[in-house]
Amino acid sequence: MKRNLLFLLGIVFLTQFSFSQKPRNHPLVAENGECLRCHGQTVYTAHSTDGRKQTKRPMSQACIIAIPGYQKAIHGSLKCIDCHAEGYKNTPHSPDLQFESVYTCTDCHEGTKKFKRFHLDSIVAGYDKSVHAKAMAKTFSCWKCHNPHTYVNAFSDQTDLKSAITVSNAACLDCHNNAVKYKLLTNKPADNLIKEHVWLKHPELHLKNIRCVDCHAKLASGTFTPHEILPAQDAIRKCTACHSQNSILANSLLKSDKKSDLLGFSNSKSLEYAFIMGANRNIWLNIISGSLFALLLVGLFIHLIFTLRYRKLHKNG
Repeated sequence: MKRNLLFLLGIVFLTQFSFSQKPRNHPLVAENGECLRCHGQTVYTAHSTDGRKQTKRPMSQACIIAIPGYQKAIHGSLKCIDCHAEGYKNTPHSPDLQFESVYTCTDCHEGTKKFKRFHLDSIVAGYDKSVHAKAMAKTFSCWKCHNPHTYVNAFSDQTDLKSAITVSNAACLDCHNNAVKYKLLTNKPADNLIKEHVWLKHPELHLKNIRCVDCHAKLASGTFTPHEILPAQDAIRKCTACHSQNSILANSLLKSDKKSDLLGFSNSKSLEYAFIMGANRNIWLNIISGSLFALLLVGLFIHLIFTLRYRKLHKNG
């Protein structure tokens, strides 16, 4: 009895905490102190050339680095000068620095064994085919969606699936749900996301409980997060694509839970998503239940034969 109880508790632990891990919290790099003295604040002090005058000015929102967020970010262990090396010694910085070339993910991580599992080559190939690449040409980069000072991996750094979805969608909503940032990329008016998804039965629930890329990106083998964003007219609009046993979410959103399969069950995380009908199946239970049903039918048929024969014998008496 005790062994069975421990076994059940083990199953509950694995299914409930398969995402759990200790959050990242890098110590503040000493060399970054001078930079964060201004960029870590909402205001900064500007000095005249001769140093006799000074005034406080608001720091541009885009230039503010939230220190707690930076410490939790993937790049939180780096020095500012690792990426911003040229022309930053003089303050205030030259306006020309706004046009500096920014690094992309592949500039630092491509070709290294450590990052091979992230399939950066498939991400780049997918992005090059996406509507983002076509619409923004060379002005679009990784950092348009992923802020290098706060970037975390949605699935590696979150303790539960809902948090991972929120982090993943934040990259999309940061522009598509922000009229000011959207205006920086295009002259088109920002979309009203609820109205755009009104064809869904409950658009607000869909936007909250699945990733944007699950419907708006082409799922490619070899990469967990697809980056080939499709035109709006090519996005998935069939309810059965998700609401079925062969749900596309099994190979995208719920793919990370494959490692916690137990006793032949798959997609245990789908139990938290009741709308994925039939997604949690076990082949052996299907065989057993099918066999039992077949035996029941055979039993009923045999019972019918004997009943008819019994009546015939007694009738002829």
